[in-house]
Amino acid sequence: MSGLQVDPGGGGPRWDAADLVRHCLAGYDEAWAEFLRRYGDLIYATLRRKAGLGGADLEDAYQDTIVSIHRNLPLLREPQKIISWIIQIAYREGINRVRASIRARGHGLESVDPGWFDTIPDEGGVDRKQPGTEDSIDLERAQHVREAYLILPQRCRTLLELLFYRDPAPDYRDISRQLGIPVGSIGPTRARCLEKLRKLFSDKGWID
Repeated sequence: MSGLQVDPGGGGPRWDAADLVRHCLAGYDEAWAEFLRRYGDLIYATLRRKAGLGGADLEDAYQDTIVSIHRNLPLLREPQKIISWIIQIAYREGINRVRASIRARGHGLESVDPGWFDTIPDEGGVDRKQPGTEDSIDLERAQHVREAYLILPQRCRTLLELLFYRDPAPDYRDISRQLGIPVGSIGPTRARCLEKLRKLFSDKGWID
């Protein structure tokens, strides 16, 4: 049975993690493009939040992470754990970039707590006992929300974006005009969309 998923709202074909990895390993350009669409934000968020990078260092570490993912993808044995795997690789590459920057400057080491380096995984591997475990969990949850959101029908995505991601949020009359639905239908539609989102989380095993 294929892992292809079709967004009924017109978002196009999507693969589950196992099929996405398989197609990437087969060298399909479309699969790699989908990989970057799906996980690019996760990589950036990990580099910013867990490694504290920004500017040119952030962009360099992002490219390093993509190269490392491409090189190590054949070694991924559990595609269902790909999110935590990506976070680990991005964190490692981010810290490698921090190290490289410190070495390039050749100074400032006196301001760094020596014990801090003991918490950093070696450049050749990924340490599963990383600092910032709560950050990793938050990043995984955010990625799960993003993936589930993208599977929702287009109308649900638009409604939830208007209700929860716009600042300031439009009032119901504006939403009614944009979506072409009665004001009285917005609440029930929101409830149905959130239930679809909850079911997606449940079906994928992301919640108990």
